[in-house]
Amino acid sequence: MADLLENVDGILSVTDVDFSGTGQTILYTVPVGKTLVITKVIIVVGGDAAETDITIGVTATWDNWAGANGIAGADIALDNLDAAKDMIEISPATFVATPAANNVLQRYTAGEVIKIDVVAGNGNASNDVYLYGTLQAA
Repeated sequence: MADLLENVDGILSVTDVDFSGTGQTILYTVPVGKTLVITKVIIVVGGDAAETDITIGVTATWDNWAGANGIAGADIALDNLDAAKDMIEISPATFVATPAANNVLQRYTAGEVIKIDVVAGNGNASNDVYLYGTLQAA
């Protein structure tokens, strides 16, 4: 029998991430026998996140989903999230006639570790990061 979240877009993790300094935090590890397509990430800040830049992915620079090599084409700047409970949804465009290379969804395989990288940290220490995606049988 398929897992409850298999082939359904749903929330896979909620992670508390520190934006007060730089560094990586694990958001999700793709389970054995599964592949993952990340559909969106929602960030809810606990306070001012101005001057905070992030990337998300699995590469050495953690930016192949959202960042220089991902859907944004650059680090994600959280400059306008300047009060507690401000939030942003990061997701690929739903449709364009000819998608840019950085706007194509990635499929991650079993064992790959999805991380958020705070590349410029000057924000609140406690922020919620919600990872959404679809798990599929490998």
